[in-house]
Amino acid sequence: MISLSNGHFYINGKPKYIFAGEIHYFRLPKSLWKTHLKALIDSGCNTVCFYIPWLIHEPQPNQYEFNGESLEQYDLMSFIKLCVEMKLYIFLRPGPFVMAELYNEGVAPYVLEVEGVKPYTFLKKRVPNDQIDYLHPYFLERTKRYYEALFQALKPFTYQGGPVLGVQLDNEIGMLAWVSQSPALTKDIIESLAETFDRETYTFKSGYHELGHQRLGHALRARFSKYVEYLESLVQSYTYKDMLMFINVHGTEGGRGKSFPIGYSQLVETLTDRIIGTDIYFSHLTIENTHDYYLINSMLNALKSNHTPATSLEFNAGNSNFGDDLNGHDTPHSMDKKIRMNVIQGHQLINYYLLSAGMNPKIFDHIKTPNQRIAFTGERHGFSAPIQINGQKTYMYDQIQSTNQLFLTHEPYMIQTVEVTSDLTFGLILDQYMTESMRHGTGIQQMKEALTQARGSIIWDTFLKHSLLLKRNFKTIHLEGIEVIDVSKTPVLAVGISSYMDTKIQEKLIYYHQQGGKLMLFGQCPIYDMKGLSSTLLMDYLNIQVGPVIYDDEKPLLSAIYDLGIEGYPSYRTPYYQTISHNKSSWFHNESQEKLSYIDDRIILVTTQYPGHLELTQRMLDHLNVKPIIEAKHKGFLHIFRTQGQHGGYIHIMNIEGFKQDIQLNHPHIQQLTVQPFESLMLFDQLEMNGDTLSSTVECIDFNAHSWTFKTDGREADVYIETDFKIKDPLCRLEGTRYHCHVNRHAADTWTIRKEA
Repeated sequence: MISLSNGHFYINGKPKYIFAGEIHYFRLPKSLWKTHLKALIDSGCNTVCFYIPWLIHEPQPNQYEFNGESLEQYDLMSFIKLCVEMKLYIFLRPGPFVMAELYNEGVAPYVLEVEGVKPYTFLKKRVPNDQIDYLHPYFLERTKRYYEALFQALKPFTYQGGPVLGVQLDNEIGMLAWVSQSPALTKDIIESLAETFDRETYTFKSGYHELGHQRLGHALRARFSKYVEYLESLVQSYTYKDMLMFINVHGTEGGRGKSFPIGYSQLVETLTDRIIGTDIYFSHLTIENTHDYYLINSMLNALKSNHTPATSLEFNAGNSNFGDDLNGHDTPHSMDKKIRMNVIQGHQLINYYLLSAGMNPKIFDHIKTPNQRIAFTGERHGFSAPIQINGQKTYMYDQIQSTNQLFLTHEPYMIQTVEVTSDLTFGLILDQYMTESMRHGTGIQQMKEALTQARGSIIWDTFLKHSLLLKRNFKTIHLEGIEVIDVSKTPVLAVGISSYMDTKIQEKLIYYHQQGGKLMLFGQCPIYDMKGLSSTLLMDYLNIQVGPVIYDDEKPLLSAIYDLGIEGYPSYRTPYYQTISHNKSSWFHNESQEKLSYIDDRIILVTTQYPGHLELTQRMLDHLNVKPIIEAKHKGFLHIFRTQGQHGGYIHIMNIEGFKQDIQLNHPHIQQLTVQPFESLMLFDQLEMNGDTLSSTVECIDFNAHSWTFKTDGREADVYIETDFKIKDPLCRLEGTRYHCHVNRHAADTWTIRKEA
């Protein structure tokens, strides 16, 4: 029996991690199903996930096939029965859209043949991809019939307390509009926005670009929400009222996460109390993008409700060799780091996608596709998957298995902890990301450029990146989603600002500061609201006169000056700056001594990019008294996280450098340790277990009531144990009330410390 409480999944009354793997039954010979499911279980997964493509289960209108009538490997019912026999939980992804590189994105082909189902977009052109008007009556009616037939077949498995853990409602909603910047503009949308839209040209009316864009964005959010409510009502009517419902969010691009919040923005009205999951594709976590990953997860925690778990519903499990051309080849360390980051930031479910490779069968004879297969990837599919078609396991499988096992071993303790953050909070403004349809009109282009710069330059790639490296780990709040910013919970708030900012947001920031909050603002000063009208409340409150924004394409070799200099040199190159006038201090100037920042006791505002020197950000954080979660000294770049619960917790260290690092920590027990190149460690941090309290400089890989086994790999190691028992180990000595167990270099890879029975 699976239930939810306080952000956890509970199985038989205990909080449990859900490690799942995606296996496409329809892409595997039936004879290999058991081999792949066995490998899934051996990897540490307890749940199997899979798309159920409408494309193959209704080959012709009203002809539903769930028992392999057309092809043996399409036998959905036999696959589910096998999963149940193997005691796996099941997570269903029935679409209607499933994507997965399938023809028509997995939608039954006949649906798109009906006039009007495939909508128009700007300039009254057809959308350039397989978008469907989500609320078109014919599409909804055919979806209803498909769901009814499907869930009638699934009825033996979808009862309350049964093997089906939950249902994902559609897939990557809004993604096709985002990637093409071509939203579905239906007649009812155009009519409802007639004040700002031209009915004939499907473009914004002159003078209504910003207002039209704003209204369009909110109208599309409402349509996504209405669509999901419809799907949810169908699932509830065909299963039971409390079936767990999931929404996955799209948005990674080019191995970065800067565009990901566009998906959050599109679906913000859809998320509500449903379980949210990221659909996330990163390769290596490096100095360039680790903060991206952290930010995406932090935003998820800000947007989800308190009682629902954070999840990753499509977690890249392969080695990034997606095109079978060796253009991607991730290391095991990269997989290890990503899994750890998710768990540290509170994820309770990870679905490894695609865990198993497969092949694309030929499509039905009466349907024509360019390659006559169900997908555009050719015959083979999932080139980078950890389990290949014949069951062979790649090195990524071994890493997934190892990291899964680590967290399953520590599950009784780790799952009860939460991430420790500093006083710093990032203020997320989702309307800054409502840019997926900003393609037409010069006014829109100007606004898009301003919003994109606000969310992606100083705040994202400099200040927040530096803050994480400086151990000022932060949380996120959704500024549009709260009425008042609680100063007691948010002592210091960092916000990326643009020349466009909603008046209500400006009012919230002013009130927050008046109540004693400390503000950090980065970007261009707001002078318009999101409708393009004049709005200078925040700047008026600070008594700032706003000057022009200067870019280096206007003024070649644009430079700024930092008042303390950088390594003794005050001037540095910058891509842009905005001059401001006020009577406060400034740490940044242009070469004409015009101010580029505003420094007060409780406000820092910076209107220029600054170099990647951590001491600049350190000065800002110190100015507002933002303390690190732990003080550490080391030569290279690394990340440190802490998770704490009622009974102590863990210190998590991730080396993002390709060389060994010696670390000194300001910690009552753990002072010195070493991390190997790209290594990650989870260390005991005064954790209470079985009546004992432990701290360590090495990772514990196994334990029971009488012993602990640590992974030493031949390195120096320290373990501190407070216990009422005697320790049986010549390397352990009693120091006061605790044992200090120390080894200079251990001959074996592991070290087991035992206490007397």
